[in-house]
Amino acid sequence: MAIQSVTPIVPVRTRARAPKGFSLVELVTVIVILGVIAAVAVPRFVGLSADSERAAVQALVGAVQTSQQTSFAMMLVKSRGNPYLNSPGDLRIIDFVQCDSAPLRMPDRSPFPTQQLALAEVRRTLFLNPNQGPVCLSGPNQIRFTTKSGRIVTISNGVSTTTWSASPPY
Repeated sequence: MAIQSVTPIVPVRTRARAPKGFSLVELVTVIVILGVIAAVAVPRFVGLSADSERAAVQALVGAVQTSQQTSFAMMLVKSRGNPYLNSPGDLRIIDFVQCDSAPLRMPDRSPFPTQQLALAEVRRTLFLNPNQGPVCLSGPNQIRFTTKSGRIVTISNGVSTTTWSASPPY
């Protein structure tokens, strides 16, 4: 029997070391994707507060219109079908919206049974100074107030519609 010589086995590095971190191409790709997302998403959120304030003003106008209709109906009930006025459009804003601290009155100047449009909740969310109520103007058929964004909003009661405007406009 012949003796064979044994050579020691030395491990040969067959695999390259695994890279740690990201390549420059991967980093640039991620930055480009984030830039595209930001360019699309940011403009949607910029006008959100103005849109919500505008919606609150429109809700207030809707409340004024509803209050006008309800006040006219209450006037019909109180007068037993012989109204002092011919239509809801004949009501003045101060007849159904409490402006400043003036008490509400019926068109015949008798005390109003209930306050139709309480503006306390609207004041907290919309008005610049939540302790200040709206100011009635112009032959008591307009309400004017300043919003938190500094816009001056005017709500006008017309014969058939209630309109509003803001300065500067939304």
